[in-house]
Amino acid sequence: MTPSLPAAVRKRNLWLSAFVALSGLSLVTLFMFINRFAYLSQKPYLLLFVAVAAVIGAYLSWDPTRAAFTAVKSLKSGGEPSEAGGVPPQMLGDPRLAQLANGNPQVMRLLLVVASVSDKLLPVMDGIKVNSDGDLTDYKFHASSVGLLGQKGLQNQLYDALRANIAGEGWDIRFHPKTDELVATRGNEIPKLALPSMWPVTASLEAAKTAYNKWELVLGEGVNGPVTINPQVFPHLVAVATSGGGKSVFLRSCAEQFRAIGAQLIFGDGKGSDYAAYNGLPNVISMGRGSGARGMEYAAAIEMAYRIMQDRQDKAADRKLRDPDGWKNQPPVFVILDEMKAVMKKWKSDLKTDEFKQIESRMNQVLALGRELRVHVCFAVQDVYAESIPRPWLTNVGMKVSLGKPNNMTITQAFSGEIETDARRVADRINPKIRGRGMIAGVDEDSGIAQVVEYQGFLSYAPGESIANAPTPEAQQNMSLFKSQVTDAIPRLYSRRWFRIEEKSEAQVKLENKQGDLGYIDFEMFTPSELSALQIVNLDMRDENGNIVPNPEMVPFDPDPHNPHYVCRRVLTESNSIEDI
Repeated sequence: MTPSLPAAVRKRNLWLSAFVALSGLSLVTLFMFINRFAYLSQKPYLLLFVAVAAVIGAYLSWDPTRAAFTAVKSLKSGGEPSEAGGVPPQMLGDPRLAQLANGNPQVMRLLLVVASVSDKLLPVMDGIKVNSDGDLTDYKFHASSVGLLGQKGLQNQLYDALRANIAGEGWDIRFHPKTDELVATRGNEIPKLALPSMWPVTASLEAAKTAYNKWELVLGEGVNGPVTINPQVFPHLVAVATSGGGKSVFLRSCAEQFRAIGAQLIFGDGKGSDYAAYNGLPNVISMGRGSGARGMEYAAAIEMAYRIMQDRQDKAADRKLRDPDGWKNQPPVFVILDEMKAVMKKWKSDLKTDEFKQIESRMNQVLALGRELRVHVCFAVQDVYAESIPRPWLTNVGMKVSLGKPNNMTITQAFSGEIETDARRVADRINPKIRGRGMIAGVDEDSGIAQVVEYQGFLSYAPGESIANAPTPEAQQNMSLFKSQVTDAIPRLYSRRWFRIEEKSEAQVKLENKQGDLGYIDFEMFTPSELSALQIVNLDMRDENGNIVPNPEMVPFDPDPHNPHYVCRRVLTESNSIEDI
């Protein structure tokens, strides 16, 4: 039996009985005026018909009529009804509901609030739950009219009414138009400080190939516990925050989880200093900086990710044939691209259109094919204007993360479509004074299910962070333990990688023909096409004990900041250096 059937039957019976009764009374009146009562008295069967119709009508209409009048009286007085008849008549489908509402003022209030907005929302008994203290913790309604909950205006009315009139913090109210359901769950209050767990550390390459299969990235704490992202469902993400909004803290927290599960990391560091402490650390295979003149090292990070993905794609068919069940088991790659806005300006200013298009094409292919090949991209931008992140890139990212309270433009551009309304509702209740507060929003491309969740991001230790500056003793203790049990315990599973640079770019050759030898190979003068022609090499090797150590033969191609023999290291002289004052 569907929840709407009893209400529909009562409504039909009410109208039917009223019609019969009124028809009978009209007939009596007609006879009285035309033939007077004397004629009617000669037709006793008519009197019997009227009497029977009146009795039937009174019987059929008594229960819904009494319930309707009691509900109206309760709503007008603002008090709580003292009997089950106070339940709005359309909601009397399940007798258990009347009993529950009669004994619980919170449930009764919920029904009356919903009924005041729409009489086509019917409670689902199994979805209404109260705890041992009698407090309402969950509720669920089903729309009797298909497509009703797809109306944004009605959603807003219901959301505002429920937020304003149903007691308790932490309500997560969701509308599911595709199933015609309204579902709400009450969680705990979101903490103002969230500290990470001691993530388990993957100790071997073989374990790293399978650890990913059941792993999820944990962003922080929400009303219902940890807030996570499954990279197999949402392979890429973009984090949006203004300067000082916590992008780097967010990404470093993610990076430590990536490294702990044995993932390979590629950094695109727009400033050239935010992730300097990661240079050379275990599982960081490449570091591209965007602080150069044309941002070509940053482009090299994208090229590196593209090459890895392309190599995996080339080998996919053979791997499937050899291992149909486990061919996907390979270490994930996470590409972290921060401060893109400044780098984008360099590219659009200094690169030719076709050169920029090549970089854009590389990234489009990674975004399109990365999920199956386990190559993931994490963008961090200050805003979502086209000059900060190309529109195709933003469109191909399923999960958006907003750090702090997002402005209207961010919601309109980053959280458009199906998730925009929910994103606005969550954004409205974010307190901008709470550092680390954010929300995630995305639509599963397979199921089409949208989700928007507010959460408190982790204050986590990461290389380069100061433990002494942690805001509380509890945070200091957590960061200290995290450093020793997670960060310092991560083993080196992969070789670092960079490009084998043996010849100067065409642009540098032309420049030196005019000005003389620069004394080094200027990486920033390469074009994307020249970059794509360079060979990628492993900078490390295994020694006799199986440990990964620098390969002496690769020293000329090693961009480590402490390596003076790197072919692209600029030679500082009195003419091109600035002395400290």
